[in-house]
Amino acid sequence: MPKTESKKQAVLTGVVAAANWDDNGKVIEVVLATEDESEYKIANNTQGKKLLNLLQHQIRATGVVGEDKSGKKTLLVSLFQVIQQW
Repeated sequence: MPKTESKKQAVLTGVVAAANWDDNGKVIEVVLATEDESEYKIANNTQGKKLLNLLQHQIRATGVVGEDKSGKKTLLVSLFQVIQQW
């Protein structure tokens, strides 16, 4: 039986960083790097796709925290606010 992770609503602050690129060098996946050195893989929903254009911006994101099949932390963003551009 697969492991079931409890998912919870959270507000996280961190910097949007590139995590994966396509063959042409275009960023296709981002993470939120937080001050405690955690990284949350951003889900590819509507709000998550908007973060692809906000690399190196500090944001405050609200969403559901969980884990993917490999045990990495994930964040399904429901809303976000840009705090600062680096």
